Amino acid sequence: MDSASRFPLTRRGFLGGASAITVSGKPAPRPAQEPAGATPGPRSTPKPVTIGIVGGRFGASFQWHLDPLAHVVAVCDIAAGALDRLASAYRCDARYRDFGEFLRHPRMDAVGVFTPAPLHAGMATEAMRAGKHVISAVPAGLTEEELAGLLETVRETGMKYMMAETSYYRPEIITCREWARAGRFGALFYS
Repeated sequence: MDSASRFPLTRRGFLGGASAITVSGKPAPRPAQEPAGATPGPRSTPKPVTIGIVGGRFGASFQWHLDPLAHVVAVCDIAAGALDRLASAYRCDARYRDFGEFLRHPRMDAVGVFTPAPLHAGMATEAMRAGKHVISAVPAGLTEEELAGLLETVRETGMKYMMAETSYYRPEIITCREWARAGRFGALFYS
């Protein structure tokens, strides 16, 4: 069985289905499950996504709050200093030290899981079972059983799950993309 049939949810599917953030302002790509040759139809204005961030060390280093379609509405970490860092980075007053309470936040569509790697699969599963879409730092899980559990949770709940190469959202990478678009690098021949 190929990976496309074992794992039908793609990054494109997550982004398109969850009305996720598009930095360029262009519509998100169509989900991979559509028939080949399908042409995109008219799209409405993208819906803003309300997101909660868990994991105050790594999670505080992204720029979710700078995208007009993303609104950080809650932050969570068990350590007071990390929680303060998250709240400051995202200018967010809804602070939680308990993950279960955090998941009950009433205005949260999605959860960004940026905790230590051994916690990713369990927190993502719990978030989807609580009705939240999930974007998670790599790796998705540490065992085949955890990964199978994530896939089963997606199928059972209908929630979107995205394992992201999160370096794309780091400030220095965003700056490099902006400089490349502005032509500040000149002709690139090796990277």
